[in-house]
Amino acid sequence: MPATTYRDDYTIDDDGTGEETLIEHVSAAEEAYPCTPAGITASIRDFFAGLLAVFTPRFTVWAALNYGLIKGMGYLGITYVQLPFFKGLGVSGSQYQKFFNISQMAFALKPAIGVISDAVPILGYHKRYYVLGCSVLGTLALIAVNLLPHDVSAAAPAAALIFVFMGAVATLDLLGEGKYSELMARDTTGRGPSMVTWVWMTYMTGGLVAAGLEGALSEGLGP
Repeated sequence: MPATTYRDDYTIDDDGTGEETLIEHVSAAEEAYPCTPAGITASIRDFFAGLLAVFTPRFTVWAALNYGLIKGMGYLGITYVQLPFFKGLGVSGSQYQKFFNISQMAFALKPAIGVISDAVPILGYHKRYYVLGCSVLGTLALIAVNLLPHDVSAAAPAAALIFVFMGAVATLDLLGEGKYSELMARDTTGRGPSMVTWVWMTYMTGGLVAAGLEGALSEGLGP
C-alpha cells in the first residue's frame, strides 16, 4: 500500500516504486496574497485591517510614535552618537566605555519600574502619567546635554543626563509593552499579534533613519 509521510513543508509520496516525490505545500496566505503588486497591496491592507480590529487608531499611532520615534530614533540614535560625542569632548577610550555602560544600565531598572507603576498609580492611572512624565523628563535631559560646555568637564554630567533619558525610554518601552500585551490578552479575533509586528517594524524603521542621520551629521559637522 502506498505510504505518505511528511517532512517540513513538503509531502513525501512513496508510491511503492522506491522513488519519493516531493510535493511542496502552498499556504493559504500564499494563495490569497501572491507575490505580485496587487497581492502585496492586499496583504498590507489585510494587516492593517486586522491590527485596527483589535487596537484603536489612537493607540496604533501612539505605538508608532513610541517605538519608532522615541525608542527607534531616540534610543538607537543616542546610542549611535555617543562615541563621536564623547570623543569630541576629549574622553579616553576607557572613560567612554564607562560612560556608555552607565547609560545602558537604565534598562536594568525596567523590573523596578514595572513594580512601581503597578503599585503606585498616579491620579488613578498606572501608566498614563508615568508616560507623560517620562516624555517630559527625557526631553529635558537631552536639552540639558546640549547646554553643557563642549569639553571633558561635561563628560560625567552628560553621561548622567543620558542615563536619565535612557531611563525615560525604558519606562515608555515597558509601559507600552504592558498595555499592548493587556489588549492582546483580551483579543478574540486572533489578530492581536499584529501589534508585535507593528512595534518592531516602526522600531527598526526609526533605527534605520537614526543611523542615516547620525552618519550624515558626523560626516558633515564632526563630533
